[in-house]
Amino acid sequence: IYEVEGGYVQHVWWAPAVAGFAFSISAVRSWRHFPLILPGGLLLGLSIPVYAMIPFMLLPWAVMAGLAEIVVAKKRKGVLLRSVVGAIIASCFVLPQIAGGLESAGPRLFEGPANANTLMIGLDAFTLKGWFDMGLGGYDLVRSPGVLVWSCLLFSVLSLRRGIRFVPPLLGGLIMLGISLGPSMDGGSGTAGFGEFLPYSLLMEHVEIARGCMRPIRYGVAAIMLFSINLPLVLTSFSDRFVGFKSMYRILAGALIVLALIIQVRPSAQNASLSWPPFPEEPRIEGSGLETGEVWLDLPVIGRGENRFAQWAFNPAPRMNPPHDLGRWRDKVARSNYFLLKSLMAIERGETPDERWIRSLERGSIGVDRLSRVTIHRRATSRAIEEDWVELIILSGGERIVANQRLLVYQF
Repeated sequence: IYEVEGGYVQHVWWAPAVAGFAFSISAVRSWRHFPLILPGGLLLGLSIPVYAMIPFMLLPWAVMAGLAEIVVAKKRKGVLLRSVVGAIIASCFVLPQIAGGLESAGPRLFEGPANANTLMIGLDAFTLKGWFDMGLGGYDLVRSPGVLVWSCLLFSVLSLRRGIRFVPPLLGGLIMLGISLGPSMDGGSGTAGFGEFLPYSLLMEHVEIARGCMRPIRYGVAAIMLFSINLPLVLTSFSDRFVGFKSMYRILAGALIVLALIIQVRPSAQNASLSWPPFPEEPRIEGSGLETGEVWLDLPVIGRGENRFAQWAFNPAPRMNPPHDLGRWRDKVARSNYFLLKSLMAIERGETPDERWIRSLERGSIGVDRLSRVTIHRRATSRAIEEDWVELIILSGGERIVANQRLLVYQF
């Protein structure tokens, strides 16, 4: 619901992998269920070119769920046989996708040691408070409402005697939750909190494919998916054991869904609706950069939020802001003479720009020939940083063309 309202639906990408593993696990229960391995293998094969890291993150759940089927089976030889045959069939769908390389993860693979300088740059991570807090405000709860996590844990403890089938998604979710805390326990991007032995750091150091996804928050999304699988299973077990009325779990699940929707938190930047234009107080800036070939820049250089994407859609142009591959973008900037961009980024980090860059800006050399417009998103930064940015932009020859409570736009 949150993503539909925001205008993007990235979590749909998870559907093939979740369904593929679910069909494959169900297929081993009996020969009557075994034909489910065909859609399961097909969906798993489809999930790899979508984003290869998704089945990797869901794999612990799938393995534990498969082992659970063996444990509860009355005829274990049949389950083992179906597991082997099913794995061979699924491999026929998956191996052709792997043989050519994991293209959907490959561009994100990073090199070098798994240390603070590598892992702490520009990453978003969950915090323990963000996972378990039941408060009604703040950005951290957008994708992990506390009601979901607490409900899973509470009903799992109450129904543990029948937990063989619901424990795999619960444990898988807890594993992903631990990894989502990133290389520090505070969710920050500073190197002071780097933990060499935290699950995320160990994973990046010892599991090569894990380097295809440096963002701890993605593992948190996997945890949300697994907790969402766990909740109806554990509610069913709870109602069967304690309530005695087997349809009661529907009432419990419905009540929890309503509660989750009531306390579902929106980020501070969330628009009330998808009305267009997204910023009524801002006139549309004439002259699309797509038509003129001009290059624009948004500040903060590295940011997040629906308003930022809506602004790009409202005024489309080539941006100097980083693309999806942040590592390569940083390397390109480091080797360039983008004096204005480097100076603005230094201010964003709370540092003083290099004197050589300032001298170049004073001489009229900003380092990017076609950079013609800089937009400051005022609500995304502090007043002090904004003032330093404005001073630097004016020093470089920028002229203000838009000013309101949301934006400052300068043109060269």
